[in-house]
Amino acid sequence: IFSSTIAPLSGGTTYYVRAYATNQEGTSYGNEVNFSTPEPPTVNTVKVKNVTNVSAQVEGEVSSDGGATVTARGVCWSTIPYPTTSDNLTNEGAGTGSFTSSISGLTANTTYYARTYATNIAGTEYGAEVSFKTFAATVTDYSGNVYYGIQIGDQIWMTKNLAAGHYANGQTIPFVETTADWNDNTVTKRAYCWYENVTANKDTYGCLYSWAGAMNGEATSDSNPSGVQGVCPDGWHLPSDSEWKQLELHLGMSQAEADSQGGRGTVEGGKLKEVGFDHWDSPNTGANNESGFTALPGGFRSYTGGYAALGSSAFFWTATDILSDASWPRSLDADGSDVGRNYTMKKSGMSVRCVQD
Repeated sequence: IFSSTIAPLSGGTTYYVRAYATNQEGTSYGNEVNFSTPEPPTVNTVKVKNVTNVSAQVEGEVSSDGGATVTARGVCWSTIPYPTTSDNLTNEGAGTGSFTSSISGLTANTTYYARTYATNIAGTEYGAEVSFKTFAATVTDYSGNVYYGIQIGDQIWMTKNLAAGHYANGQTIPFVETTADWNDNTVTKRAYCWYENVTANKDTYGCLYSWAGAMNGEATSDSNPSGVQGVCPDGWHLPSDSEWKQLELHLGMSQAEADSQGGRGTVEGGKLKEVGFDHWDSPNTGANNESGFTALPGGFRSYTGGYAALGSSAFFWTATDILSDASWPRSLDADGSDVGRNYTMKKSGMSVRCVQD
């Protein structure tokens, strides 16, 4: 009886083997057997989600065990591209199938690289690399809503629409529900609502404010920074027309385009819009969210009280007016990648994005 170790072999390969013995009369062979060697597992990085200033989650899937038991799987990450299991890692147990890893202890305002991994006796295989940037700041408004801020150039912008029903001092903002009541608003009347009074719309797209509601009685400003806290939480403010221009110039718009009216620029709007069709209508032209602004199409409320454009357009107030009854907002559309700048009636209802002081 004897045994032999056969090496080196290639993974994922079928081999045919038979024993032999030789004496002076010649060589004889035993019966043939075959076996297949395992190969590393197949693992996919699905997506990054729930990014905060200090944490993130990564979804992955082990779609094949490679012919041998998967003994470890998870996510590895680093601030340097192509992380391995020698870097930071999670361990989500064994076996095939989908999993989600929570990554914590991250540094704010930092770019990280992550990829999934899976290990069996044949080795470790990695999924595709994904990168993400942790948010630069976090703030909670008086109503208890939590917001994260992303640094874009020298500014830090909120990454979702404001949903506050109170000012920072606790004062309640008048909630105006019916079409008739909204139509009766005056230019100076503070008011807010959410799209068609559907709570799910508030949770996703935030609230729509009249210009007076967004300004909270403060005077128009085109300074940079505006100096207008308005409806924003402490430490944050309503951006002026000039601050929006600073953002647009950083994204590649020319000064002449930024100063003009109507749809301006070429790709700058796409750099602001959330990718895909979870919230935006098709075709969501040019959307790549390169800036991290993650604009959502919250629609608007007409000065007469009607709602329109949920899913197709986003509208944001600035702290700058042009007439006694009109202001300079910004708009983004599903069928374009530019940024709109058209004066709009102050009685209208629009979304608010705040900038850190």
